[in-house]
Amino acid sequence: MKNYSKKKRAFTLAEVLITLGIIGVVAALTIPTLISNYQKKVTVAKLKYAYSVLTGAFKMAEVDYGTDPAVWQGSSFNINDFNFLYSTYFKPYLETFNVNQGNICEYYKCASTYKNLAGLDMHQHAWSGSFYLKNGIFIHIHPYHCGFSCRKLGVSALMGGYCDILYIDVNGPEHGPNVLGKDVFEYMLAIGSTIYNSVLVPPCSGYTRDELLKKCSKDFDGAACGAVGGYSCCATLIMQDGWQIKDDYPWF
Repeated sequence: MKNYSKKKRAFTLAEVLITLGIIGVVAALTIPTLISNYQKKVTVAKLKYAYSVLTGAFKMAEVDYGTDPAVWQGSSFNINDFNFLYSTYFKPYLETFNVNQGNICEYYKCASTYKNLAGLDMHQHAWSGSFYLKNGIFIHIHPYHCGFSCRKLGVSALMGGYCDILYIDVNGPEHGPNVLGKDVFEYMLAIGSTIYNSVLVPPCSGYTRDELLKKCSKDFDGAACGAVGGYSCCATLIMQDGWQIKDDYPWF
């Protein structure tokens, strides 16, 4: 009997190159999406953590100052506001470090100024200040931010006044992109307000989802009081979506 050896057919160079090309195309299409989804999840996780930690601190502050934040002493809108707010309502209840008063980028030497989704500079007062949480999340307090009114429609300004603003930078000013709605999110710090029975209030509460999308977009500059890039509703949109950044969120 004769033994016949069967030759195994190998891939040609052309076939290998075509296969690698297909793999490359698939990778180019899928990897950016995977990276983007991962970044979204990390951003939301850090934002949710910061919100939880801050809310917990204010719950502890209620033991000392009462459950009605309307009777807490708020800002007087001068250079000492940040020091007072920080030392009274934050420092006793949080582990913090690197506390400073003044412009974020002046003290922390940011690579660039914070901007909104439209690419416009965010407004800051000289009496604003900042600190870090123990895990590196950056908190910036902007006393008396005229972009956010703590009064509801039809209510006197004397009854509601204006809210301070608390910005949460989930990765710190030393890391980009430093854009409102991307890695920076804001809340109303409604201390001394007679309207909200809460301290940390999501901006734009009560808006429909379509309205929130309009106010969390590149077409909305948040201009207020002659300052550009005053505010957005991105944090509220994420919270109302069940702590998710959905596909129609202006992530890119």
